[in-house]
Amino acid sequence: MKLLLTGGTGFLGRNLLLRLIREHKKYETIYLPLRNPEKLREQLKQEGYDSLPANFVPIKAEAPSWDFEPIEADHVIYAAGTLFAQDDPGYYLCNVDGTLNFFSRLRKPTKIVVLSSQAAAGPCGPNESAKNEHDSNNPVTGYGRSKLAMEKQLKEKFSHLPYLCLRPPMVLGARDSATLPLFKMAKQPVQFKPGSSLKYYSYIGVNDLVRAILTCLDSSTPWADSALRYYFVANPGAITDRELISTAVEATGRKPRLIAVPIPFIKMASRVIDAIPPWRRAVPTLSRDRAQEIWPDRWVVSSQAFMKNFGWRAEESLDEILRSTYEWYESQGLV
Repeated sequence: MKLLLTGGTGFLGRNLLLRLIREHKKYETIYLPLRNPEKLREQLKQEGYDSLPANFVPIKAEAPSWDFEPIEADHVIYAAGTLFAQDDPGYYLCNVDGTLNFFSRLRKPTKIVVLSSQAAAGPCGPNESAKNEHDSNNPVTGYGRSKLAMEKQLKEKFSHLPYLCLRPPMVLGARDSATLPLFKMAKQPVQFKPGSSLKYYSYIGVNDLVRAILTCLDSSTPWADSALRYYFVANPGAITDRELISTAVEATGRKPRLIAVPIPFIKMASRVIDAIPPWRRAVPTLSRDRAQEIWPDRWVVSSQAFMKNFGWRAEESLDEILRSTYEWYESQGLV
């Protein structure tokens, strides 16, 4: 069998690639379209590998054009995408146009897993304790709108192909640059959380997400005729922002000392950051657009449908995930 994997140097793709190198032997060839193959080589050296195994084939290509010769691969994992852009067109160029261009270059795949996001659904509504696949979608950011548009365009133009979109919530784990500021804050004398009220979130460890993707590819469940083309995939239950920060602090061996920052102050800061390009690049999560994710109090989803249809269960607790993440950052000299 042959596998085609995009996003191999990103957070999820990098963890997927390492899992494939170490454990998954059923693929005779694994194609890796990459913008920067040299970056992959540098990352592998950090993990103790001098080179890729012979059956891994890097290809120079990138979104949105994906200018490579069409490939016949049995399985496809599409983990490429833009997390931060200047505006909605910037998100759409990569996350929508790029995905459609990529799909047009596929030849006879039997299964395709596409990484979408909880952001496509948006936060819980007033009467929702946890969103499921039958609830309405109300994204609040350009990123979320682009992911929802991607899903709709795939269903409209490529419904004949056997694909599924997975919608993970907050993904935690080693090799994630987005989580690094959490641990840097954790090592400070005090930590800050937005607002005085508790905010509730779903989450998933990157190792559990990798297992979910590979479980999809190993499943005998038919996809082409499925009316449901996306699934939420997350740990059961929800965590609070206070629990997330406190657990990260405890992973560093310290005691948490949380201070609540008033929401109006954060809104003012996001406007300032948005107006100064260097600051926006340095703190993209506090741009005026992405800060829209901070205001809602509940970002919780249910994975019951995915668990029932694919027999998957999350295995790692929040404490385990954050402790192993901190240990990795520490081993790399990042905290």
